[in-house]
Amino acid sequence: MTKMYRMYIDLGDPSHDGHGISKKVLIEANQNVKTIREAYLKSCQETGFSFNHNNDFTGRNYSHKEKKKHYFCTEYQQYHLSKEQIIFLRENDFPYFDEFEDYDDEKEANELEVYVEEDNFISLLMWFIGLSCDDLVWNPCQNEIPTLNSGKLRVQFGYGLYD
Repeated sequence: MTKMYRMYIDLGDPSHDGHGISKKVLIEANQNVKTIREAYLKSCQETGFSFNHNNDFTGRNYSHKEKKKHYFCTEYQQYHLSKEQIIFLRENDFPYFDEFEDYDDEKEANELEVYVEEDNFISLLMWFIGLSCDDLVWNPCQNEIPTLNSGKLRVQFGYGLYD
């Protein structure tokens, strides 16, 4: 049986220095966090596309206008795919287009307006990471990680540690 590692992916603005909306999504994968981080950086470098803001891991030094075409959902209210992103996904056999309600494989990329939501964003991101980690297997975790002091053991631990 393959060992699976659980990890969170922070979506949105976890530092709360912008719009302040964020969500932690729990996934499990057959690779550890370090391996997945390295694969993400390699995919950015090799493809010229990115899913993060502020740091340019592509090495392309895109203009702001070009970043909008090559960076997935990194700016405020940028919740749709660009023509360039759709072409990139098609050329690389992206397997999750069926998760996007408004995707039509009969239309040209410039005719489409494909919206990204939390669930299909995670599929996009993990597929992208998998471009540089061939044997990556991942799944969304249906259940949160359990808390020791909940359920039948509804008690406080370490209350006195904090002012």
